[in-house]
Amino acid sequence: MSRKRHQRSRQRKKHQGMRISWLILFVIAIIVAYYAFVISPIEFEELGLLTDETSAPDFTPTPYPTPIAPIISGDHLDLDVLSAYMLELINVDRVAHGLQPVVWDNLAAEVGRLHAEDMAAAGYMSHWNMAGLGPDIRYNRAGGRDVVMENVFSSYQRYDDGSPVYEADWAARVREAQEALMNSPGHRANILTPEHTHVGVGMAYDAQTGEFRVAQEFLNRYISVDTGFVDQIVIAKPGDSFAFGISLLTGVAQPLINLAYEPLPQPLTISELDETSTYESPAVFVEQINHSVSLGGDMSIPVNIPQIPESGYYHVRIWINVNGEQIPASDIVISVSTNSD
Repeated sequence: MSRKRHQRSRQRKKHQGMRISWLILFVIAIIVAYYAFVISPIEFEELGLLTDETSAPDFTPTPYPTPIAPIISGDHLDLDVLSAYMLELINVDRVAHGLQPVVWDNLAAEVGRLHAEDMAAAGYMSHWNMAGLGPDIRYNRAGGRDVVMENVFSSYQRYDDGSPVYEADWAARVREAQEALMNSPGHRANILTPEHTHVGVGMAYDAQTGEFRVAQEFLNRYISVDTGFVDQIVIAKPGDSFAFGISLLTGVAQPLINLAYEPLPQPLTISELDETSTYESPAVFVEQINHSVSLGGDMSIPVNIPQIPESGYYHVRIWINVNGEQIPASDIVISVSTNSD
């Protein structure tokens, strides 16, 4: 009799345990449902996942062909080949972000090469050179008239005794440089600027110190400029008057032209150069230049150099309209020297 009661007692406890188990499972189910339908969307939004309301592009960019890495090692490297390789890497990044590839420009590459050589030889990195000249003036001194925006990169590999480390794969070194620029917000923005049309890449390597430098010179080319000064900066004196011939390329309209001025730059020491950062022209607005455009897109820009007490640089800056957007298209630098200089 007692054994039977014991069995009943166990049976009741079993049923009670089953009821408790189902109750626990029910509570867990409610908690899981709560987190699934209430908590998760809030966490999604805080993480910024699937909450971007920006519409996706209505096209799929065609991938840029994978560049073939050149096989270059040691001290006798072919910088022209490596510069061309970096052009391909730039275009891979641009096309991957839905942008048009940029076209190689020999003059910009030469300007970049000269600056890279100066930086490598003196052991500094800056958008200015030791004469205090920025990329806009350096490009104009070579005869360039487009807007130019520069990226610079520096690296070195040396042993404790100062001797350079042997480089077994220069293509990998160039890829690392491009990746470093893309990981830097300001340089990345320059590489991915939609209005850029051309680029020149200059490189330099000092085999004695292991210093490696890269200068990327991006251009906006939307107009053709005839200043009458070939392969050099425009030269004038205070009070001079002259006109530039301008031709607008296809799809370009509504040019806006200003005149700006900056004092003659001063030389910079290596320590001063190393303290510089993002380049911004010191030229300040002087006046707006009136002009007229022919039906064929040609125009003449009248320039009157004011009387100034000291030498300096005037900038004729031209903005144009492309697809409803104002784009800086040209920065013509004029070197003005006083009679006393």
